[in-house]
Amino acid sequence: MSSTIVTTGIGKSFGDVQALRDLDLDVPEGAFFVLLGPSGAGKTTTLRVIAGLEKPDYGTVHLTGIDATEATPAERDLAMVFQSYALYPKQTAADNIASPLRARRLSKADVDERVLQVARLLHIEHLLQRKPGQMSGGEQQRVALGRALVREPRAFLMDEPLTNLDLKLRVEMRTELTRIHRSLGRTFLYVTNDQVEAMSMADQVAVLHNGAIQQVGPPTEIYDRPANRWVGTFVGWPRMNLLPCTANGQLSGNGWQLPNPGFAVDGDRPALLGVRAEDMSLDVRDESAALAGTVYAVEPLGDRTLVDIEIADQRIVVKAPPTASLRIGESVRASVDLDRVHLFDADGEAAIPRR
Repeated sequence: MSSTIVTTGIGKSFGDVQALRDLDLDVPEGAFFVLLGPSGAGKTTTLRVIAGLEKPDYGTVHLTGIDATEATPAERDLAMVFQSYALYPKQTAADNIASPLRARRLSKADVDERVLQVARLLHIEHLLQRKPGQMSGGEQQRVALGRALVREPRAFLMDEPLTNLDLKLRVEMRTELTRIHRSLGRTFLYVTNDQVEAMSMADQVAVLHNGAIQQVGPPTEIYDRPANRWVGTFVGWPRMNLLPCTANGQLSGNGWQLPNPGFAVDGDRPALLGVRAEDMSLDVRDESAALAGTVYAVEPLGDRTLVDIEIADQRIVVKAPPTASLRIGESVRASVDLDRVHLFDADGEAAIPRR
């Protein structure tokens, strides 16, 4: 598959703040590609550089194989969708959607036909004669999306478009966006700090931190095989448990010991054991793969219960069934799925591979 968007070695600073550091991206044609990271990671700056709204200090941007680093935003033929919607308040939804086509001086018949096609795709035919003030946030977001879709651009750049919606609408719009992407087959480059959006919608995810790419891959790979400690703890909720240990034939920490399930270590190596809350259980079947501690806190969440367990001077979180009945201070043992644990270099960030 060819690539719609390729950035090579992009750097961008704003005064003393380096927003992007040697950023390499390869967005395949037709992909739903998500840039995921916390606030300040460089996601929006990356989008603006690709769109031509910011000029990089160094590096190149190629669009469908053509160097577009010096091209104007109009020449790049990319459509942006913002979290602010940016609709014209005195125009109807139909006029807002039609505005890019009228700028191209298309005939009224062609404009009306394209607007109706997009409205049907977005299920907003009934909104076409309303103005933004007469619409909900979700309806305004669909109109803003329609204004981008009607252009039929090379790719769509979306900057946290669901941020201003309530939870119910965000869930609905995630479903709608994936449906629209499948219907159009166009490239979507989508920016978010919401892991659920990234995991549920993306074909590929690029995780950013401090202006640099930490890992690129399918959502399941990012979650199951994090390249480093930062990715492991950023992606997933509750946050991945980290326990300092010494790794050799065993994984040994303060007050606990587990078998080494095959991590490539020689001698005694300081490390951090990473284990997710769902990869632990209070149903202990193998004592050699269990951690002993006391219940520190219990948080019932309806479909599950989060149990904080204190082990010596460390605390871990275990996902337990909603029926779990535990008391603060109660002694418990939590079994660990050794096939699902991670090991990270204590002196750096990198994940330690298995043999």
